[in-house]
Amino acid sequence: MILLWVMSLVNALSWAIVQLESSLALEIRTQALVQRSLDQFQRTEEALLNCEMHLMNQTRPEIQEIDLVIDKVNHTAQGSHCHIRMISPAFYEVQSIQGMHLRSVLMYQAKNHRFKRISWQRVYE
Repeated sequence: MILLWVMSLVNALSWAIVQLESSLALEIRTQALVQRSLDQFQRTEEALLNCEMHLMNQTRPEIQEIDLVIDKVNHTAQGSHCHIRMISPAFYEVQSIQGMHLRSVLMYQAKNHRFKRISWQRVYE
C-alpha cells in the first residue's frame, strides 16, 4: 500500500516537472520572438528615419522636382529602401519597404521651411 502511494506521488511529481519544462520552453520561445520582432522594428524605424531625414535635408525647389513617387531610394549602406510620395504640396508620405513596413506622413511648414512628422503607422499587408 505504501509502495503504491509512493509510486503515485513520484508519478505526480514527474508530471509536474514535465509541465514546468514545457512551460519554460514556451516562455523561452516567446521571449526570443519578442526580441526578434523588437530588433526588426528598430531596424525598420531607423530606415524610415533615414528616408525622412533625406527628404528633410532637401531644399524646397529640390522637393518640387521630386516625382510623385520615388521608388527604392537608397539611404544607407545596408540597402534600406523606401517610397516617398507627395500627397499634396504640404504633405509627404514616406514608407519603408524592407523588413517590417512602416509609413509616416510629414507636413512641410512653409513658415520656417521645415518638415514635421504628423503621424506614423505600421502597414499590414
